Amino acid sequence: MKYKRAQGLPINIIVMLILGIIIFGIGIGLFSKISKPGDEEIERIHQEVKTRITSLACDGEHWVCSPAYDLPNGESATFSLYVANKGDENKKFKIKFDDAPDGVGVIEEDKCGSIDLSYLSSLKINILSGESAEIPFIVKAKNVKHTPCSFVANLKLLDVQTGDEIDKTSVIVKIK
Repeated sequence: MKYKRAQGLPINIIVMLILGIIIFGIGIGLFSKISKPGDEEIERIHQEVKTRITSLACDGEHWVCSPAYDLPNGESATFSLYVANKGDENKKFKIKFDDAPDGVGVIEEDKCGSIDLSYLSSLKINILSGESAEIPFIVKAKNVKHTPCSFVANLKLLDVQTGDEIDKTSVIVKIK
């Protein structure tokens, strides 16, 4: 009879350990559920800030602009052009790179080598008056011999209905 109290002590410790492990597991589960949406939200905010900064850099009289981009040698990446409808009516636009009129092309630089450029040449984007939009294009830096080196591609913004050239700009990609 003296030892009943002594047996109760280890059982209480075991019960407390099990409860502690369960509470710890629930805490870890809640933390992982909370952190995953947070990561997605951070990425969304990062993209929004990047777009706003770029649109500020492209703000002005031009209808189309592209900030200078950096790309490590041997890599490929998707970049964006920014098109703003500065007219009084809704319009459909498309882009055309001089070095890649059919959507795929090679931009060469005598001392550096070449990069591959591709985009959706058939893409027609409808932009409301006063609004802007992004148009993606892909650059592959696989044949660059010397770094750092910059490549320049000339681009035209065309009105789909009339075929008229509205604006033009240069896209600069610096290979590191």
